[in-house]
Amino acid sequence: MVCLLADPQLIMVPETPRYVEIAMNDLAELDHDFVAVLGDLAQNSAHFYKDYKEAVLDKSDKPLYSLAGNGDVGAGLDAYKEATGL
Repeated sequence: MVCLLADPQLIMVPETPRYVEIAMNDLAELDHDFVAVLGDLAQNSAHFYKDYKEAVLDKSDKPLYSLAGNGDVGAGLDAYKEATGL
């Protein structure tokens, strides 16, 4: 099973970290093979990749693949590559 997450956009609105925490807790309860996060990991600012790593990458016990979105381009693809390893 594949789990998809889309547009976490840390931290576009103040509630986002809590929503991401809920989603990751739910994923921990689901049997799945890997997670794909579909773009906009950090909304136009590279310093949010630290939050993404802590909230998503560090919480996944399965392989996780992140795809860059336009918000990531705004944050800088070098920072994206450093944060995700991709």
